[in-house]
Amino acid sequence: MNVVGKNGLVVVADNEDKKSWTLSHYDTNFYNIISKKIDFNTTVALYKVFVTETLYCAVFHSQYTTSHNTFFLSYDIEHQKINVYAVNLPEKEYVVFLGQIGDFIVFSTVNNKREILYSLDCKTSSVSKLNFGTNEGSYTIEFLQKDTFNNCLQIGAICYEKGIVNIALTSVNDSGTIENIVKTNLDEKYLISSLQYVAVGDDYQIITGSFRLKGIMNNNQNISNGLFTISIA
Repeated sequence: MNVVGKNGLVVVADNEDKKSWTLSHYDTNFYNIISKKIDFNTTVALYKVFVTETLYCAVFHSQYTTSHNTFFLSYDIEHQKINVYAVNLPEKEYVVFLGQIGDFIVFSTVNNKREILYSLDCKTSSVSKLNFGTNEGSYTIEFLQKDTFNNCLQIGAICYEKGIVNIALTSVNDSGTIENIVKTNLDEKYLISSLQYVAVGDDYQIITGSFRLKGIMNNNQNISNGLFTISIA
């Protein structure tokens, strides 16, 4: 059960056979807008749900098929359109972040702390890796969100390259390709704990984050902790 703001409530529930699920959408007065049974033709388990103002996407995993082990149940909240995309990911690789831009679902996965960025073409159901501008497995994605000002997805990551820690902001356009990569170095004495993204306008973004000082453990007074802000114009 997931609240989708002013658009009400979306629920996915498994049926007895576990091979089919039902998606239901209710408005804020609990009037049923749509209920539809989705057949996966294999036993699946709900792994994670991603919700934005316009997209509801449930990710399912299956251990009973070798051709497709991951299913994306995508629901266009505004137009009440349902689509299912079946893909095959490497074993024990699980979806962490997800967003949609145009006809592409962009998602990141993790396997043994190794993260990879993918683009799923909704027209062909084909999946391709996106080059994040650094070696695979050497970055940790902190956010993936829609930038309505610039009509793109913004992806922020902490990158580890040759002992240097960088903050990378990557834009993915509505063609499902990386458009821009901006990297910023922080002083090596800082260990970055988290990142957040704020779009201020068409050509101005802000990344905020938290850090702790290298070599100093956290204490009750949080003297070693702090916040930082990076402006990108």
